[in-house]
Amino acid sequence: MPKRFKFLINDEVQFSCFLQSVRCEADSISGDRCRNKTVIGTGLCWRHLLREKKVRIKNSDYGLGLFAMDTTAEENGIVFRANQTIVKYNGEIINREQLQERYGDYTAPYGAQMREHNRINDGACRRGVGTLVNHGNANRENAKFSFSRNGDLQIKATKNIRNGREIFINYNKGNQRGDARYLFDEPGVRHTTK
Repeated sequence: MPKRFKFLINDEVQFSCFLQSVRCEADSISGDRCRNKTVIGTGLCWRHLLREKKVRIKNSDYGLGLFAMDTTAEENGIVFRANQTIVKYNGEIINREQLQERYGDYTAPYGAQMREHNRINDGACRRGVGTLVNHGNANRENAKFSFSRNGDLQIKATKNIRNGREIFINYNKGNQRGDARYLFDEPGVRHTTK
């Protein structure tokens, strides 16, 4: 059964969609395109996320989370160095009108503002791997939103991240230079994926 995202306001569905299922973009060892499909962490299946991006989706204190994982590194070895790109956010690009239609005046739980004011990268229906990075306060934060040269939203390490450690972003952090950011703390709002 397909997974469905539900955005609820006071326990009533405001917006709902099926999570997109895509075929893994990587090539298998034989050189053929991977046959696996993925819904959570779209773009790459779990094997290729681990092999190519050195991350694994695992249970966290906050549902699912994204963890640094390198099977060839030491148990406490550094997987990502400060300023190293970890993964793309990889949600769906929507405009302000679509955002308003989906969420009204509430904050989109997987929506991140792009550099262009009218573009939002929303991971509600296309759950890219970067959308699984959980919020961490200043003590836990070890990554941030960043833009690549071509304008892609990505997750970048702010300090060295060791093998097996969860990757955290401070959702409320951003500045006037157009950094992407979340604002997520509104009464009566919750979301589910089942």
